[in-house]
Amino acid sequence: MNKSESVSKIALFVEQDIDKVIIDTLTEKMLSPAVSFNLFCMGMGAAAFYSADMMALKLLEKDYQHFFLLFDINKTEESEVTRIVNILTRPMKESNLLEYVTFCPIVPNINAWLSGYYTLPKKEFGQEFDLPKIKEVVSQIDLNGLKQNNASFNQFAQVLHEWTK
Repeated sequence: MNKSESVSKIALFVEQDIDKVIIDTLTEKMLSPAVSFNLFCMGMGAAAFYSADMMALKLLEKDYQHFFLLFDINKTEESEVTRIVNILTRPMKESNLLEYVTFCPIVPNINAWLSGYYTLPKKEFGQEFDLPKIKEVVSQIDLNGLKQNNASFNQFAQVLHEWTK
């Protein structure tokens, strides 16, 4: 599939429930109703995405057309971004899925997307985030302001738009 074809069913792979709430809310604001999407939690850290190729193969059978892998880098160095993307590329390449996948590193992490809007509390063992509150805050975020203030969100918004226009 190339970028000139219309995409109507996508999957977004994220790390955890809080990412799912944030990405779901922002993606819903950005996409046309003609594009359906689902989010899948893969677990913490880029290593959890190493098996995303198996899930992507199953989803291709269910008519998903493109996959976005969103993962925190937790660093800002370009070399670290490149290193992690290279690690995640290997299984996708081995499964002949690279044409269906867009890697979306979140630099340094999803908390930076909320900076100025909401501060996530430091999570203690067993503590739950107030996901409804986070969804409410995220639904009020101005997308243009977020694009201007955060390069990794802007990059995600651009590739999402390109693949789904």
